[in-house]
Amino acid sequence: CIRDSRRDKLRAEKMLQKKLMDNEKIEIIWDSVVEEIIGDDDPKNVKGLKIKNVKNNKTSDLKIDGTPHIEVRGLNLRYGSAQAIYDVSVPIEKNSVTAFIGPSGCGKSTLLRCLNRMNDLIPICNYDGQIFYDGEDINQPSTDLVRLRRKIGIVTQEPQLLENRNTYENLSFALEVMGSLPEEIDAKTSTLLDLVELNESAYKYPAQLSGGEQTRVSIARALANNPSVLLCDEPTGNLDPDFSIQILSLLEKINRAGTTVMMATHDSSLVNRRKKRIIELKEGKIIRDESNGSYVVR
Repeated sequence: CIRDSRRDKLRAEKMLQKKLMDNEKIEIIWDSVVEEIIGDDDPKNVKGLKIKNVKNNKTSDLKIDGTPHIEVRGLNLRYGSAQAIYDVSVPIEKNSVTAFIGPSGCGKSTLLRCLNRMNDLIPICNYDGQIFYDGEDINQPSTDLVRLRRKIGIVTQEPQLLENRNTYENLSFALEVMGSLPEEIDAKTSTLLDLVELNESAYKYPAQLSGGEQTRVSIARALANNPSVLLCDEPTGNLDPDFSIQILSLLEKINRAGTTVMMATHDSSLVNRRKKRIIELKEGKIIRDESNGSYVVR
C-alpha cells in the first residue's frame, strides 16, 4: 500500500502521471497517516488518500496498484550440480500473508531463504534470476546483506535461543548486536515482550519454556529491527495444534500492524483454517498460486 512519506508520495505521483494524459497535472492530497488496509483480499486499496485533478478541480479516492513488496523473476537455484528451484517467478504484495506449501524437498524453504539471501551462507549454493525488494534488485554483488536482513527478518524452525540467557536477555542481546543504543534496549525489549505476550516468562531460560513460547521468543527476536517482511520457515513444525493456532494468531497480529508475512509450512490444518494466499511447489516449481486457498494433498 502507499504510506504517508515523501518517497511514497513521489512514487504515487509518478505512477499516476503515467496513467493520465500528458497535458493533465495532478497533485496528491494527504489527508492523514495511512493506518488501515481496505479489504482483506485487496491490500492495494488504501484509506485516507485522495487524488485531485487540477484541471477540473475534481477530487476522488485514490486507488493505485503499487510495486510488489517482493518480486521473484526467473529464479533458478542449484546446490552443486543438483537443481532445487526451476525458473520461479512470483510477486508478493505489501501487507499480505502468503503460505508456501508442498512436500518435503519441494523447495519451499529454499525459496524462502533466497528472499533475504540466507542461502549465500551455503558454499555450494548458486543461483541466477532477479529478486526485487521494494523495486530494488537485491540479487546483486553490491547488495548490503546486513541492511537487507534487517529489513527482511527470518524465523527458523528451530528457535536457536541462547541457552545461558533468559527470554529478556535473548531479546536485549539481539538488540545490542544490531546496534541499538543502551538507553533504547530496555524499552524495545519490553515492547517485544508485550507483542508476543511473554512478560510473565521474561526471566525464564529456554529450557523452562514450552515449544510455543520458544517460537514466540524467536519471532520477537526476528522483529527486533522492525522489519517490513517476516519470513517464517515451518514456524509450527514442532508444535501441537493448540500452540500452532497461537503462533498463527500472533503472525496475523504482526501482519495487521503492517508487516508482510511469508511462511513455509506443512501444517494443513493451519492453512485451511485461515485460507490465505497459497503458493504450492513441487520439485522446485510452482504448480499452484491461489488466493483464499486450501492445503490439498496431491
